[in-house]
Amino acid sequence: MEAWDSPALEKALCIVDNCGAAPRRYRNMVVFAAVDDQSLDDLEAATAVYLSLRGVLEQNVCGAALAEIAELTRQADDAVDLRIAEAYRWALVPRSSTDRGPVEFEIVRLRSGASLALRVSSALVESGALLTHYPPQSLRSKLDRALSSLWSDGDVRIRDLWKRFASDFRLPRLRDIAVLVAAAEAAPALADWRTGGFATARRSDDSGRYVELTVGSHPGCLSEDALVVNPAFAVGQLESDASAVSQGRDTAETAGRPMPVRYRGLMRLDPADPVQDFNRLAHQIIERLAALAGTRVEVTVEVKAEREQGIPDSVSSSITDRAQALGFDRSDLE
Repeated sequence: MEAWDSPALEKALCIVDNCGAAPRRYRNMVVFAAVDDQSLDDLEAATAVYLSLRGVLEQNVCGAALAEIAELTRQADDAVDLRIAEAYRWALVPRSSTDRGPVEFEIVRLRSGASLALRVSSALVESGALLTHYPPQSLRSKLDRALSSLWSDGDVRIRDLWKRFASDFRLPRLRDIAVLVAAAEAAPALADWRTGGFATARRSDDSGRYVELTVGSHPGCLSEDALVVNPAFAVGQLESDASAVSQGRDTAETAGRPMPVRYRGLMRLDPADPVQDFNRLAHQIIERLAALAGTRVEVTVEVKAEREQGIPDSVSSSITDRAQALGFDRSDLE
């Protein structure tokens, strides 16, 4: 099994890519056990003995000969089981750096003893190729990067997340969907659930509101159809709920007094990731103001940069051209 052009690897590659005549969908759920070629001859020889004895046993054998042949057949069957355990020494774990890129195999040596399925599972867990626990912080990291499109509209079902984990080689190989459910259940209770975790909800109603939205505590047992909710959208609903509650009080308290007619706000964005900060600003502030009938909303973005060593000509020229293409009202270098 050391050679990359072995028949076992060629067959494994074919199975990874295809399920019968159709392309295989859940490729990240496939692993293989492979025979060591040095043990294959012994396995084939033991199997040949067993099959021969079973053929004799199926003929018209009687009396003492029948008992003798039956005992020899049983012993040969045990010998085949032993040879199988000795022969299967390798696990082949497919992987790829891209979703549908070239497939490579990580070769993991199996320990002896126990059943073959248990030996493969134990070896994969020990090597990190199979996870029985997945931290919610790791899931959040994937949702912010490789899986960001799944919850760009606010949420994603656990079942749909599982389909991606089961099919995408770029993602960790999880034992089953229960591992993903456990990660989702733990996330809302994290102290930093806004940045290191997320919210959950049982479902969303016809108006798009989240039902049993949970933040800051454990949501209890979640089903595979429960929602993993983007914190920005969860905060938006919580603030909307709080505003609706306080609006009734404020209406009575401000009766007879003029309401404010103008709002101005200034916020510094993280230059390392301004898009995330601006998305929160748009969702939590701009959208709420724009939703008020008759409101004129103006949003201005100001960029300031200073470098004591000076800004190179190549960067200056590029910035000037792109600012003009973006329609900047003002763009100066000094």
